[in-house]
Amino acid sequence: MYEWLGDFHQRCDGINSGRDDYFRLAPQGATAAELALVEDCLGVELSPSHRAFLSGWDGLDLMGSRIFSTGDILAGLDDIPFAPFEGSLERRSQDLLASTKLCGTYLYYGDMPAYQFICRSFDTTGIVYCLDTHHTNYGEYGVCKYDPEYDFEHHLQQHFPSFEAMLLWDVMMFALDDMADVVGDSLLDLSDDEADQIICEFATWAIAVKTQLIQRGAQISADYQVNWSHWQ
Repeated sequence: MYEWLGDFHQRCDGINSGRDDYFRLAPQGATAAELALVEDCLGVELSPSHRAFLSGWDGLDLMGSRIFSTGDILAGLDDIPFAPFEGSLERRSQDLLASTKLCGTYLYYGDMPAYQFICRSFDTTGIVYCLDTHHTNYGEYGVCKYDPEYDFEHHLQQHFPSFEAMLLWDVMMFALDDMADVVGDSLLDLSDDEADQIICEFATWAIAVKTQLIQRGAQISADYQVNWSHWQ
């Protein structure tokens, strides 16, 4: 599913930006035992697209964010309660992002989301992305935003219908929007023509990823607004 990510990473690495936080895949995938341990601790199966990623590369640093490894996921269970703990389970409804039909009912323990586990964090904020195991679509879990600094109505906004959708979208936007910065930080002595050629090369990567997204049902406008309601 993600074989092309290895080539993408190798090409990014070849630019030699001197920074690891632009795009850095883990050097190897999680073992079957590590994946089984995560599922055992969670009490649920990993979604197919998430499992496929972790099997190939156990973690990714991407533009100031961290897509969690198996070890990160287990450590994150201490931050957001996944299984029941003291307190009653509450069912609350939201009508967020209704235009994309990504809204629904979520379970909470007090003000902490239940049945969500962290899959991604961001360096400069407290925001995390969680996978919502209470709602499934062909075995896939939606990716929700949880921001502990805001009140309930801002919690658990679902941004992507699956882990795969999140990964494809953010790699595409990285290739489109951030390559000028990556090339600008390169330790190589690049001419202007060489720098422009690299930026154009990654724009071609972005088009290929965009094609994958559209084939899966994402509706992407000319200004890169997206509607996920037809995602399959």
